Amino acid sequence: MKYLIVDDNPMARAVLRQLGSGIEDLTLAGECVSALEAFNFLQKEKVDLLLLDVEMPEMSGIELLQNLPVRPLVILITRP
Repeated sequence: MKYLIVDDNPMARAVLRQLGSGIEDLTLAGECVSALEAFNFLQKEKVDLLLLDVEMPEMSGIELLQNLPVRPLVILITRP
């Protein structure tokens, strides 16, 4: 299963990358620092799972989902 990390926080991306690397059937397809970057990535690459931050500048994770014609499985990430 290919997954994409989408989070504007470098530390959060590092933690998600580390957690994902411990799961045998997951393959990291890439990392994006914004929803817009992820939108462009997903126009070219197919992934099975998004690890998606809800709150990001310019476009939120929810707005990204609303603009995707085909949605992969999604795990929403947020911080208190």
